[in-house]
Amino acid sequence: MPSPKKTRNKIVGFAYLPTGWNFGKGVPAKEQAVKDALDLLDDLEKAGFEKTDAYPGEGGSVMVSAYALPDYYDFDVGTNGTITVAHARRDEDEDIFYEENMSVEEAQSKIKEFALQQWPTSDCSTSVTTTVETKDDSKVVPSKAPMMVLVFPLSATNAQSAPQAEYALIAPSGTQHNSERRPSIGRFPMTSPKTTGR
Repeated sequence: MPSPKKTRNKIVGFAYLPTGWNFGKGVPAKEQAVKDALDLLDDLEKAGFEKTDAYPGEGGSVMVSAYALPDYYDFDVGTNGTITVAHARRDEDEDIFYEENMSVEEAQSKIKEFALQQWPTSDCSTSVTTTVETKDDSKVVPSKAPMMVLVFPLSATNAQSAPQAEYALIAPSGTQHNSERRPSIGRFPMTSPKTTGR
């Protein structure tokens, strides 16, 4: 099962299928079907479906499928702007949900519903708000986002910062060394050290 990114590429490719792509039958996917299928795929991805796939229909339609095993969801995007939505479970003979002639908006609403059923505590069902306690217990106010404070402000970098050197020059006057001078740049000496008899 491909990722939404790979599925997106497949859907776009369906518009370029040659006529007769399925053993002499089949036409390229219609532009509106491709657009609607991509919109539904975006909604599926936002709702948390990470495993998706797509299939071309002989008449120019596109089917988008999403998987949250053992459940799978099919959205058959027709060429007339309607969508057939099905929800089934592996190893069960009957569909859990099946409805034809849904609008794109109705199918998008169904995706949110499916996500809430699949992941009841997902971000789809929780608004991103926090509250703070006030003196009047009946009043609820959104909390302010905490300010970020840099502990070491000089270590902060941004895109315009100059790149930092990855080496340091070591001055011979500040270090103890033997009479043989070995220049050193970085972590390794430029020449191999000679052993001294101690």
